[in-house]
Amino acid sequence: VYEKGLLGYVTMDSLGQNAYFDKDGIVVETSSEIIEGIPKIQGLPVDSVVLYEQLPIESKVLKNLLSLTQTLKKYELVPDSISYGADKTYSLEYGTIQVLLGTAENFGDKILRMKEILPKLTDMSGTLHLESWTEHTTDITFEKNE
Repeated sequence: VYEKGLLGYVTMDSLGQNAYFDKDGIVVETSSEIIEGIPKIQGLPVDSVVLYEQLPIESKVLKNLLSLTQTLKKYELVPDSISYGADKTYSLEYGTIQVLLGTAENFGDKILRMKEILPKLTDMSGTLHLESWTEHTTDITFEKNE
């Protein structure tokens, strides 16, 4: 038996179900249970899914989301949740830390920088701004919550 690795899940409120997907964006399980260690994906317009078929979202958004979730898993930085905004930006939640990644550009590099910074933010609360970070700009700010 080969079990596909779960990369994330979307909640279908109308059905009270969670749809878990794999590295290809294929829905491999639906359940009312929440599986520990799998990030919740928020902000995607998913009303219904079909088991063993791809998530019904725009292909570019799906491609970027799969790239993000795979990179996070690779570096063992799986967040509690991933949010996709109407402005096509991504943000991550790690307990009391929010990480703003911005658009899908430079995901790999941003996540490598985040891997270095997150351990230093233990026991803090606030927002890490990586949305405008590039190889040429080194400014990364952390805005503490009061």
